[in-house]
Amino acid sequence: RALAEQRARKAQWLPDEVDDDQDDDWEYNQLGPRERMYLDARRRQQELERQQKDQELARKRELDSLSGFRRRSDENWYQARARSRGRSPSIPRTPTPKAKTPEPEAPPAPVYVESHEHAASRIQNQYRIHRSFKAIADLEKQFDDSKSHFTFPTTIDFQKPGSEDGHISVFVSRSPDDESSAMDVDNLPEGKLAFTSSNFGIHGYLESMLKLLTKLDGVESWGSKAVRTRRRDVVKKIEAEIARVDAYWKGAWHNY
Repeated sequence: RALAEQRARKAQWLPDEVDDDQDDDWEYNQLGPRERMYLDARRRQQELERQQKDQELARKRELDSLSGFRRRSDENWYQARARSRGRSPSIPRTPTPKAKTPEPEAPPAPVYVESHEHAASRIQNQYRIHRSFKAIADLEKQFDDSKSHFTFPTTIDFQKPGSEDGHISVFVSRSPDDESSAMDVDNLPEGKLAFTSSNFGIHGYLESMLKLLTKLDGVESWGSKAVRTRRRDVVKKIEAEIARVDAYWKGAWHNY
């Protein structure tokens, strides 16, 4: 009411062409402190509402623009997909569900009976017997190879009787193939082979024969008579060769 009265008095004394902004300032200066505070608060509220409206309009325009961009992108994607498949972009392709193929049934578990166990045991025993025959054959081949490469020495060293030091070198004139002499030298005074370089070949050869006999003794027969017979034959061959070598060096000592 006070503001209206002030405007009326102002209209009586001021011309009409006075600027509105100047009127507002003059009116504002005529108000009391409390009325100014109320007017300032109302102006700030109006400015805040105006800014909120501007922000909402800007956000709506941004959302509309983004929505249009997505719509155009989707349309372009469907059109490109339809062109690549030779179909209309308005009819999207529906994937056809794959028919489930039935899984093959698992074969029944084998049932083992007593006859199966007996057959398996027999096959396993035959395999073991085969391995025993092969082991005997390998040992026999090692013996044959060693025998073919062994050379009897022409000089054999013996320890001096009654002495631990020194040795006697004996020249051998006897033939190593005289197998009948093995029995003849068993009852004669026996000399002792010295451990010298001249006797290295004899010592090594006899040691290899003993190792072969030990390996043959470890070959299982698995109840097979044929395996036992085969093993015994090879053992006799090796023992005969050991006796032949013993007869050779014992005969040399006897002749000395």
